[in-house]
Amino acid sequence: MIGMYAFWFFLLILCSCESIVMDPPRNKLYLLNKSKKNITLLIGRGVYGSLQYPELLPSKNDWKKYAETISPDKSEVMYISSPIGEYIDTFPLDTMAVFVFDPDTLDAYPWEVIRDEYKVLKTHFITIDDVLKSDTIVVYP
Repeated sequence: MIGMYAFWFFLLILCSCESIVMDPPRNKLYLLNKSKKNITLLIGRGVYGSLQYPELLPSKNDWKKYAETISPDKSEVMYISSPIGEYIDTFPLDTMAVFVFDPDTLDAYPWEVIRDEYKVLKTHFITIDDVLKSDTIVVYP
């Protein structure tokens, strides 16, 4: 009987140690809207040689699949297909852009006008160091 308890105790310790040693991949962005209106966040492309807009935005056909709308005073989690650190690490400057839009602007204007006239409320740049230091929280405003 004592052997059975020892076995379960050993198994519990073994499982606990493994979870401490293995850090799960972070494949999500935590988003927080502290404003009083809806916002839409959009994950942009990685930053290459310079921080140039509008090249950082997804293409006209792709932007909707990368967008997440957040209600006032709410938080959301946006999932990425791969761990964020690996995703960001594919870009030469280890940085990606996250854009904040007014959803009404996205509904009212064609994508070309939004891009050309920089109809963006705010832009966040997330580096590989940001991912390693925190849970990668994007806050607006």
